Amino acid sequence: MKKEEMIEQGVDKGSRKKNATDAAAAIERFMETRESYIRALETTIQMLKTKIDFHEKTETDIKQSLDEMVAMQRLANTVSTATDPVSVFESLLELTRQVIPVEESMIFEIGNSKSQTKPFLPNCSDYMNRASQHLLEEGILDWVIEQKRTTVVPDLNTSMAEAGQRNFVVVPIVLRSEAIGVYIIRTGNVRRAFSDHELMLLAILSNQAAVAIENLHNIQKLLDSAGELKNSQAQMLQAAKLASLGELAGGIAHEINNPLQILLGHIALLQQGKDIEHRIEIIRNQVQRIAQITRQLVSFSRS
Repeated sequence: MKKEEMIEQGVDKGSRKKNATDAAAAIERFMETRESYIRALETTIQMLKTKIDFHEKTETDIKQSLDEMVAMQRLANTVSTATDPVSVFESLLELTRQVIPVEESMIFEIGNSKSQTKPFLPNCSDYMNRASQHLLEEGILDWVIEQKRTTVVPDLNTSMAEAGQRNFVVVPIVLRSEAIGVYIIRTGNVRRAFSDHELMLLAILSNQAAVAIENLHNIQKLLDSAGELKNSQAQMLQAAKLASLGELAGGIAHEINNPLQILLGHIALLQQGKDIEHRIEIIRNQVQRIAQITRQLVSFSRS
C-alpha cells in the first residue's frame, strides 16, 4: 500500500473517531438538558399545584369565615334587640359557647367611682363576683377598659394541678368608643389555645351586648319617666277632685242654708202661734227640699 493511501486511511479513522466522540458528547449534553428541563418542569408543576392548593384553601377559609360571620351577626342581632337582661345574657352566652368553651361568665358594669363591679344579673355566682373584684383591685379591669383590648388572664384560684388550665377572658364592652363594662368568661382553654380570630369574635359579641345594655337603660329611663308622669297625673287628678269637692261642698252648703233659714223663720213664727197650719206646711216643704238635696248628693257620689 502506498504511503499516501495509508495516510488518508489514518485521517479517515481519526475523523470518524472524533465524530463519534462529538456525537456522544452531544447526546450526553442533550440528556443533561432534557433532565434539567424535566426537573424544571416538575418544579414548576409543583409550584403551580402548591399555588392552586393555597388559593383553594384560602377560598375555602374565606367562605367559611364569611359563613361564620354571617351566622354570628344574625345571632348577635338577637343580643342587641333583646328587651330584658336575662334574654340579653342568655343570647350572649349561647354565642360565646360557639367560639370558646365556657365554664362561667357574667357581664359586669363599672360605676363612675370604679371601686366596685356590678353584675348584670342578680344570680351571679360568688366565685365570679370575687374574681371580678380581684381583677378590679389588681388594676386589670382598668387596663382592659383603658386599652379597649381583650385580655386572657390566668385563674390563680385554681389548684396546682390545674394551674394554667383555667383562664379568664376579659372583654371590654365598648359603646361609642367608651367602655361601659367588661364581659368576663371563665374557660378551660389554655392561654396559647386562643386565636386572634376567636378574640375578635368575642369583641364583636361584646359590642352587640353594649348596644343591648344601652337599650335596656333607655327602656328603664322611659319606664321611670312614665311612672313619674303617672304619679304626677294621679296627684293632679287628686287635686282636681279635692277642688271639685270643695266647690261641691260650697254649693251644697248654700243649697241647704236657704231652706234652713226659711225653717228657722217659720219655726219662730210658729212658736208665736201665728197661722200654724200654713207654717207647718212650709216647714214640711223645706224639710223635703233638704231631703231631696241629700238624695241628689248621695246619687252623685255613687256615679
